[in-house]
Amino acid sequence: MQEAELLKRFQFSRVLSQDSRAKCVYLLGRIPNESDESDNAIIFFEKHHFYESELAILPTERITELVDTEKNDIYLWTKTNLAKDFSRPDVNIRLIYPATQAHIDKYTTQTFSIIRETIKSYNEITKPYIEQQPYKRIQWVHNILDGTAESERVLLRDDQDVNTGFLLLPDMKWDLRTMDSLYLVVLVLRRDLRSIRDLNSNHLPLLKNIREKVGDFVTATYGVQRDRLRMFFHYQPSYYHLHVHITHTAYTTAPGIIAGQAHLLDNVISNIEDVDSSYYQRITLPFVLGNNHELCKRHLQDPTH
Repeated sequence: MQEAELLKRFQFSRVLSQDSRAKCVYLLGRIPNESDESDNAIIFFEKHHFYESELAILPTERITELVDTEKNDIYLWTKTNLAKDFSRPDVNIRLIYPATQAHIDKYTTQTFSIIRETIKSYNEITKPYIEQQPYKRIQWVHNILDGTAESERVLLRDDQDVNTGFLLLPDMKWDLRTMDSLYLVVLVLRRDLRSIRDLNSNHLPLLKNIREKVGDFVTATYGVQRDRLRMFFHYQPSYYHLHVHITHTAYTTAPGIIAGQAHLLDNVISNIEDVDSSYYQRITLPFVLGNNHELCKRHLQDPTH
């Protein structure tokens, strides 16, 4: 079924969450499948930023009829609908189909808790949770690594050595044009590394290789200097295959850059290299997680929490 047809067949159920500041919304619905049954689907709509190429003509060519106009001294405020320009899409759309209950829980409005994960609670709660995850949760990652999916989206492939190799791709949230919202993702080739908890001194060549080659590539390709790049891991990550997020420092509203989730690549390297080679196998790692998340529930139910 073609993508446009999937969207047209979407049957709205309810709003999962919305963010008026970020101008985005997650909608839950169902899409009939080829067996005349239906599966859960989540559609994400995000109003697009202004393109740099259109800024000069916004007041002269894009404004239609003004409404609710007010004026006070030198100040004027009003509303309008911008004339459509089909060369510049103004809405980003992402579809998850079929969506699992885990997806629904993730994108539903919820409260968040700080979990203080000791190495004991990692071994007794988090690690078993990770090991119980079905393979299909990361099959899409392996499809990319194997070259059976999204091969045309790979920007940089370093596959000479599986121990230090990686792929670099644009994140779905980036339009590949606006440098201030640059967002890239590194997928490591090794399949035995799930999160920063697995990292030790044996992995320093991998981490340094990512830092150097990605920095060189982004500067050469997009003209963004190294000191304008934020490279970081998430903990907890949204999927358990080690990956690194790369965003422009100007992208201050990038998802997941908050304390309690983001761990800078430079800090991870320094902690392993200068503090303790087994740093991430012994420290307490606090993280913020939504209360709908199964892992959060398990930690909160632990009597030692």
